[in-house]
Amino acid sequence: MSITVATKKLIDVLTDALQTASNDIGGGVHLTSTRAPWRDEPSDVDLLAATSTTKYVLGHTWIPIDGRIDAMVWPCESVVSVLALIKQWAKKADDHTVDISLVLADPPADGSTDEHPGWTVTLAETPALFDSDNEFQFHAHHETRFPISIVHRLAADSFITKEDYEEVPLTLWSAGVLQPLVNVAARRKMQIQMFRSSKRLLQRVQIGDTWIGMAMPSAPVPGEPTDGPSIEPVLRADGDLLAALREMKDSGISVSVDSAQTELGAMLGDAAAQTDADWDRQLRNAIELVVTTQFGSNSMLQRKLKVPFARAARLLDELEVLGVVGPQDGTKARDVLYGTHALADALALVTDDEAGQ
Repeated sequence: MSITVATKKLIDVLTDALQTASNDIGGGVHLTSTRAPWRDEPSDVDLLAATSTTKYVLGHTWIPIDGRIDAMVWPCESVVSVLALIKQWAKKADDHTVDISLVLADPPADGSTDEHPGWTVTLAETPALFDSDNEFQFHAHHETRFPISIVHRLAADSFITKEDYEEVPLTLWSAGVLQPLVNVAARRKMQIQMFRSSKRLLQRVQIGDTWIGMAMPSAPVPGEPTDGPSIEPVLRADGDLLAALREMKDSGISVSVDSAQTELGAMLGDAAAQTDADWDRQLRNAIELVVTTQFGSNSMLQRKLKVPFARAARLLDELEVLGVVGPQDGTKARDVLYGTHALADALALVTDDEAGQ
């Protein structure tokens, strides 16, 4: 059994496969020949498919070849050695090709009689085209070392789902998961396309037209905010201008704006006119949230009202002045002094306060 493959294409496929390979998971890179469509060919052609996984990331890519070969698993260190060798061979000609053949390996002395001994792989420059006797031999594992069933499940899109999965805006990606994808995309000069499902955390990934895989993000920690960032920018956005003016007003700073002089003056003048109305609206919303949930939390107000952290803290301080919540006690949520049945009485505090002013 042997195949002939373009050396540069073999470099491409092994380089990408090595990015998502692990000897601990799958034993290395799974390689096998198959027949399938290729680009604009009128019918199926022989392809060499390479598959590898790190448990959290899986990559699957393929290139055209001549011939057929059985499935095998190349250890990562063998892939590294092959790449170093064929990169030197590829410099001889743009159309350089190599032959890959395999024979049944001798069984190990301490191996089981019914255990497949693996393969002895011989990699050589195609003798019909190149006057060379250069070759390299190494041992490859039998395909049973690799969980190839996950590739079949990838094609069928059938995976075990998390019963408690909830689709949220937050997606946590570790550098170790994203780095192989970035490396493949950078080498191919292609974008990373990620396809998520509402039923599972696992996402399908495509890079170019001959690389498809899977990637597993991390699950959010219970209690972690999932609907927006938990911190705010240092520089204020235009939408925070009202909060800034309110803070100046509460600090006793007089804000006088001549709206007829500059565009900035006009903007500040309009904002100042809206500040009190927006503050009262947010204050009523904060009272309703705190009383109905019986939870006086700064981060809860920040997420639910979609306001900056400082704004949420000021709202809680105002609720303390009104008597809706108790004083701050470290990082604990504040005590709520109105029961859910007394929501109308709590909301009336804002109306009474407005009348007093």
